[in-house]
Amino acid sequence: MPFTALPIKPPFPIMDAEPVRELPAEPGWQYEPKWDGFRCLAFRDHDEIELQAKSTRSLTGLVY
Repeated sequence: MPFTALPIKPPFPIMDAEPVRELPAEPGWQYEPKWDGFRCLAFRDHDEIELQAKSTRSLTGLVY
């Protein structure tokens, strides 16, 4: 698969989950379970990888 340049580059704000009383019934919604742990975004540019924490700090040197 060829590399495709994406318009998203770090730092990029990470979405937070929000509690609700009822799930939306409109079409187009997607859901995922809430797992304990930390949220991280991964950016890849060919062989370069950047991992970003929710705070927008780089995690690359810590886990990669």
